[in-house]
Amino acid sequence: MDNARSGTDRNFQAACAGAPQRPPARTPASIVNRLNAAINEGLRTEEMQTIITRLGAVTNPGTPGEFGAFIASQFEKWTAVGKAANVKID
Repeated sequence: MDNARSGTDRNFQAACAGAPQRPPARTPASIVNRLNAAINEGLRTEEMQTIITRLGAVTNPGTPGEFGAFIASQFEKWTAVGKAANVKID
């Protein structure tokens, strides 16, 4: 089905962020950074890239700070969309 018939826009994008469970408060930065490095290393392997690409997704390995900034930007973006559409949560 082409985009016109399906009602989708070719430039449509949706972000889905996945991350391991947030570590307990006051976890030393050295441990968080070591875990982050190991996860990023795994995401960059050819095997993982093949699996992720097959699912139609992409990875964007980065730092814990970059991930936090991404989540904050998405929260701001979708909050504005919800308010503009007058979405109410019961």
